[in-house]
Amino acid sequence: MKLPLRILRSLFPFSALWAINCIYTLGGGLPKGYNKVYFQIPENRTNYPLVQDVSLNYGLSFIRSDGRLKVTDSANAYLMIKTEITSYLKSPEQYDNTGKVISYRLVLSGKVEFFDLKNGKEFAPSVNITGNALWFPDNEGEESALKRAVEDFYRQALRYLFSQAEW
Repeated sequence: MKLPLRILRSLFPFSALWAINCIYTLGGGLPKGYNKVYFQIPENRTNYPLVQDVSLNYGLSFIRSDGRLKVTDSANAYLMIKTEITSYLKSPEQYDNTGKVISYRLVLSGKVEFFDLKNGKEFAPSVNITGNALWFPDNEGEESALKRAVEDFYRQALRYLFSQAEW
């Protein structure tokens, strides 16, 4: 059965998006063995204790769930991810008619280093990263929104790592 030309034309944008997604997902691999990473406990310079707990637990969880890297101990890893969280800001984003804040923008900033444990040198240049999320305090706790900011932070860190063309 032949599909009408109109249907084929409407499917073209979806097939193009699918092809781009496949290229993005499969492209930009690391050298053999470098998918084994040691996730060092993030250094918290914010003086805000919740940032330490959330950046460790949810950062590690995000990297595991991403699936491109295998988290292991430092003895078996080729690559170390070292994070320094330098600031955590909560800025009002939206107000209701009475002037009450109904949402905040959480911004988590820091530096991420990728260190080559096998050769004892920098694997990729360190990079400053900012992750953010909206927080609606009437609907959720701050930790839930901070979790999303941490996930955004590490999503950008991994995007940076896999975009490096040096290998």
